[in-house]
Amino acid sequence: MIWRISRLAFLLWGIALVAWYFMADGAVPDEFWMLCGLFALQGVVLWLIMRRGS
Repeated sequence: MIWRISRLAFLLWGIALVAWYFMADGAVPDEFWMLCGLFALQGVVLWLIMRRGS
């Protein structure tokens, strides 16, 4: 379950990077980047916890 959540977070971060590449002119609101950053950070933290535990 945790691994699924972290994979989803990395997927969302990848989508955010693609959106940033195509809409670098400020068309994307800052809240979108904050949410994607939080999801990515959560995914990285969960991944590190899983690596340490195994």
